Amino acid sequence: MLFHHSISQNQKETLTGMDKKHIDIFQKTRVTETTPGSLIADMEILLTKAEQEGIAISEKTKHITMNQLIGINEALTSPLKTAHIRPTQVSLPNIHGLYILLRISGLTKVQRKKKKAFLVTHGPTVETWKGLNNEEKYASLLKYFLFTPHDTIESSMGTRMPTLYKLWDLFEKLSVSPLKIRGDKDLENSCTYNYGTYFMVLLELFGMVTITQAKANRGEKWFPETLTSTPLGEAFIALILDSLNKIQTALIRQDDPNKLFMQMIAPYMPVVKDLLPDAEDPIREFRDGLYTFEVRLQKSSRRIVIPATEDFSTFSETILNAFNFYNDHLYMFKFEDRFGTKIQISYEEDLDSYSSDTAIGDLSMDEGDKIVFIFDFGDWWEFDITLEQIDKPDKSIKEAKITDRKGTPPQQYPYDDEDYDC
Repeated sequence: MLFHHSISQNQKETLTGMDKKHIDIFQKTRVTETTPGSLIADMEILLTKAEQEGIAISEKTKHITMNQLIGINEALTSPLKTAHIRPTQVSLPNIHGLYILLRISGLTKVQRKKKKAFLVTHGPTVETWKGLNNEEKYASLLKYFLFTPHDTIESSMGTRMPTLYKLWDLFEKLSVSPLKIRGDKDLENSCTYNYGTYFMVLLELFGMVTITQAKANRGEKWFPETLTSTPLGEAFIALILDSLNKIQTALIRQDDPNKLFMQMIAPYMPVVKDLLPDAEDPIREFRDGLYTFEVRLQKSSRRIVIPATEDFSTFSETILNAFNFYNDHLYMFKFEDRFGTKIQISYEEDLDSYSSDTAIGDLSMDEGDKIVFIFDFGDWWEFDITLEQIDKPDKSIKEAKITDRKGTPPQQYPYDDEDYDC
């Protein structure tokens, strides 16, 4: 399957920002599971594992558990040469990069089974994926890679530079000469901070760069030995630069990313007729029902049943009443949706959502999902909330109810006022 089946002379003449060399590169590039990089083949390996058995992840970090990483690395098309005996996901940037694509594309979601968390496939999105040709799969993943902020789930990055600018910045350096990274401490630190090793490995999976690697010594962090741009990478940079003004305008106006991307690649990938759907808004179409939450604070817990129509301001008051706390401080709810996007719901309008304007049924939640409720930013009381079930609406229950109490909650103010006397 080609990026082009053919480009007419008229089309070529309208592509004034792209020279013939770059157009010819697109025309000659084939997309298969393993070309121009092994992106699709490696994604299929992880999707199969997620679909068949689930990929165990840490409840705290949501990263793949340590005991699976070496096996996954060895199963991929081009395993990284590392010396880690107890690796973390971030220390294997090939797996980390693929994980980011799995999350931001919505192909997977977090599911909890018997108090353990797994990365499993999201049925409707994976069915769409299976119906795409290789070029459409490649284009869909490229769209997410370029236009979706990775830092929504990537907390180890030192910079929030948008992907398009990371790409531009890196290829400016590569246009001079290949980068000899490993062993150059300044360059290693610069690449970690400005791009992230996962970013460079993903570029190789997309076929935009070539990486040479040598096995790291025990205890050393993995870095590419050398990083070299490919003709396809240079062609994509030319395409991005040619489209940059349109991209910036569309992103500022929050235009449909699918439409924007299709307009950008249409002359070069004419067989792309469909893409994976764009990520859902975390505040989605209202889902009515009766929501049952377990709320835990230290050794005490409360079960709260609340109609979907009640807002998070009411939910906050109910939680505080349930644990005998005064409602005398600021608060915030923290939630991670299935795309890995971190959502904050608070009393302040300048955060993601305002608690009085966000109903329980507005939030993209499924049974088993977790929420953290933080109250009093000084004493920092942290309540762990689990959505246990969503039942059909019940007209007889019009407000939040506390249905179960276990354990004695801690005292909100265990000290005397005179402790603060001047």
